Amino acid sequence: MTGSNTIGLLLLVFLLPVLHACAGENVPDGNSEQAEAAVAEHEADPLKGLKLYLGYCFVCHGQKGDGKGPYASMLSTVPADFTDSTYFKVKTDNELYDFISKGGIAHGKSMHMKPFGFQMTPDEIQSTVDYIRVLNRHERISRDKESDFSGEDVYRNSCVMCHGENGSGEGRLSKMLGLKV
Repeated sequence: MTGSNTIGLLLLVFLLPVLHACAGENVPDGNSEQAEAAVAEHEADPLKGLKLYLGYCFVCHGQKGDGKGPYASMLSTVPADFTDSTYFKVKTDNELYDFISKGGIAHGKSMHMKPFGFQMTPDEIQSTVDYIRVLNRHERISRDKESDFSGEDVYRNSCVMCHGENGSGEGRLSKMLGLKV
C-alpha cells in the first residue's frame, strides 16, 4: 500500500463513525423544536440582549449593529447589518435564533459567524434576538423595569475589551487590532 492510500484509509476509518453519526442525527433547522420552545417560553428582555450583544456580537457587528465593528474590516465577509430593516423584516425569530445557535457555516454563510449554541443558553440567544429586533426597528431600549446589571457591569463585560480598565483606550482588543479608541 502506498503512503497516500494508507492516509486515505486511515481518514476513512476515523471519519466513517463521525459521518455515520451525523447522517443518523436529525439536525434541526430554523423551525426546530428547540428554537420554537425558546421563543415561546421566553420573556422579551432586550436590555439583557444588549449586554450579551456587547459581549459576543459588538466586535464584528458594531455598536449600532450596522456591521461596522472594530474587527469587521479584518474579515473576508462583511458582517450582517442588523439595522437593515428590509432584510430582517422577512426573518423570523426562530431563524435568527437558529443562525446564532448554529453559526454561519450551517446556513451557507460566513465562517466568521461562529455557532454560539455551545456558549449561550437558549434564553440568552433569544435575548440577543430581542436586541437585534430593537436594532431592526431603530428603537431605543425602554428602561421601565430595573435591570439586573449596572452600567459598570456592562462596561466591565464589554467595553473594557477596547477601552481598557480605566477607559484609556488600551484594552487587549484595541492593542491586538491596533485600534485607536
